[in-house]
Amino acid sequence: MNKIRIYLENRYEEPSNSKQVEFNEESTYFHKYLSDLPKYIDSTYINKNINKFIPLFDNFIQNNKNLYAISYGEVQSGKTQCMISCLFKAIDCGIKNFIFFVNSNNELLLQNKERIIDECRKIIDNDDLIQFYTTDNLQTAPIASNKTFNLFFLLKEKNNIEKFKKFMWKNNDKINNFVIFDDESDVATSDSSENRLETKRSISNFFENQLDKYINKYFFIFFTATPYGLLLIDRSASYAPEYCIVLENDKRKYHGLDFFHNGNYKKIEIIVNENPTRQDLEKTINHFLNFYEDHKKFFDNNSPILLINPAIETKIHDEIFKIANDIVDKSGVQVNIKTINRNDTSIPSSKNKPMILIGSSLIGRGITFDYLTHAYMQVDSDTTPIDTILQRARWFGYRNKWNDFQKENIFLFLQEKTINKFENIRKIDNEIRNLFINDPEVNEIKQHEICNLSKKYNLKLTGKNYNVD
Repeated sequence: MNKIRIYLENRYEEPSNSKQVEFNEESTYFHKYLSDLPKYIDSTYINKNINKFIPLFDNFIQNNKNLYAISYGEVQSGKTQCMISCLFKAIDCGIKNFIFFVNSNNELLLQNKERIIDECRKIIDNDDLIQFYTTDNLQTAPIASNKTFNLFFLLKEKNNIEKFKKFMWKNNDKINNFVIFDDESDVATSDSSENRLETKRSISNFFENQLDKYINKYFFIFFTATPYGLLLIDRSASYAPEYCIVLENDKRKYHGLDFFHNGNYKKIEIIVNENPTRQDLEKTINHFLNFYEDHKKFFDNNSPILLINPAIETKIHDEIFKIANDIVDKSGVQVNIKTINRNDTSIPSSKNKPMILIGSSLIGRGITFDYLTHAYMQVDSDTTPIDTILQRARWFGYRNKWNDFQKENIFLFLQEKTINKFENIRKIDNEIRNLFINDPEVNEIKQHEICNLSKKYNLKLTGKNYNVD
């Protein structure tokens, strides 16, 4: 199974007028968490990121009002690690109650839930000090004492949220002052597709004018790589984010969208057709097979991968599988051909044989490929979410451990308008980040600039649930 890699983030130094919370670092849960990280993780980035949240925690503790902020990190930049770091730093600040929104239909988010629980048990190391709640045990779990840290994991579904409301209605005098983490906040409530299209907003809007009834005070943090819709929420709305914390990561390790307009790392073949045709596929597959035969020695015992990313429909996957199988049979090269569909939860491995992967859904989120040498991308429609584009860029992930030959021999087969779209998204994303690098405050002036950027690049700012003209 292809494991999801965990790295770092952050991008600007803390403002000089920020108020710091004092800690004895040696005795904090956050320090213990940093000390326990693998050696390959540079904690410098984590510290820089978390230092930006300390003034916000201080603000939340000292003032009797709710607070909304965005944690803006690139795809594969370590947002989940930042979330866990924020949890331990918040505990050190004296906060005891936390909500994590997760998505029941997303393998990556469910994995994050298990990771958070495992880290808490390891770092806190006392079951008497921590209570985990899910919608399954809300009615039966004991109400924790003031000495206990309470973590609620709520699915982004209407029925589960209603259960939590009932729980809090009975117990809000015992549990209050929450930090709420919305993991992948560009994924809205999965109540229904109709509701999702109707609201075009994050889970926070689902709670609009309702959280105050059940929680005395809360600090809501959106974690996302595509905060565009959140940033454009009207400033008069009660749930409008006040701050946007830009996370920094080590650009030497992760390339993402930079890969698509960095001349040292790309070889692009332009295809003509909007849908996969046998001619296009033959061109792509034969290039992959010839490349493998000519350069076997550069891959040692590792297997190069050709990724074919068509539409989601399984029928199309099956058609491409038949074509690929036919081409490979005629070539005489030993190749593993696999399809990846909606219900798959892992990427198959292929020892000592090149692999052709065909699919869309699972490949779309949370996966990087160590030996991806070829990719065929079906054209993206004008309404394809930016989040989807960012996830596709993620496939090419980390290149720092590759030798020079592997770095310089990666081939893309796609339409010219698709590569242009990738480049424009990178440009607009960089410019939006620059608005908040040294000043995290969200205001109407910056909102106006974001709208102008959308016009400048002739690109709709589209997250999972936002479509901002």
